[in-house]
Amino acid sequence: MAIIDNLTNSVRHLCIETDVDGYEYFTYGGTITLVKYKDKTYGLTCGHVVNADKSVSYDQLCILNTRDGIHIAGIENVVLPKNLADEAVDSDLADICILEFSSECTGDFFSHTPHELSDIDIIADQIGDQMYAVGAIKQDCGVDYETNTINSQYVCLPIHAQGKHSVDPILYKSIGKIPNDWNISELTGMSGGAIYNANQNHALTGIIARAGVKEKDATIFYISIVPFLKALQALENKSTHVKYNF
Repeated sequence: MAIIDNLTNSVRHLCIETDVDGYEYFTYGGTITLVKYKDKTYGLTCGHVVNADKSVSYDQLCILNTRDGIHIAGIENVVLPKNLADEAVDSDLADICILEFSSECTGDFFSHTPHELSDIDIIADQIGDQMYAVGAIKQDCGVDYETNTINSQYVCLPIHAQGKHSVDPILYKSIGKIPNDWNISELTGMSGGAIYNANQNHALTGIIARAGVKEKDATIFYISIVPFLKALQALENKSTHVKYNF
């Protein structure tokens, strides 16, 4: 149970700040996965999560210091890919997104919850691997305007790896079953969430691109953690170019 808690603590439900009195926050759903790389904390997610509403500016994105925290992380930069070439064109590689937090979000701001990510070689998920899909679903989440608090529902769903997507070379597929005692009818909001591989000591091996459920059968497509790691390496080295081999 402690492992499950640690996994779910690494993600945050994304909300939007407004300037409307009495309605300070709202949400379209979506998840941010926090990682610590080279002693710096980043948020990994999908571009369609932070760009759900083109009228929302990036400084309105609301990510709390803990899952039920009261402090909002300042965002310094939103990193999105551009000028894609070759196989990357029209693939979900265009959907990766990295959030850089402001200098105030150092030390223990996130209460030691970001997942530690390193440059070690990451073994690709193997078909049949036991994994967990972790994210904040939109169902039953929202804002209590009387108390001005954000209500989030987090899930840690057991899934199994199914290998690469048949069309998009950047995507991987996984499947699972919604437990009978979970009152969940959809997985909207899981995008940007984390894939942890139990066969690899619960290593972070992917970021969820989209998820759906039909009756109790869940299907989750995710992007390998490798292009995210390569982008983090580029940020660390102050490079604007990233090469990714499919």
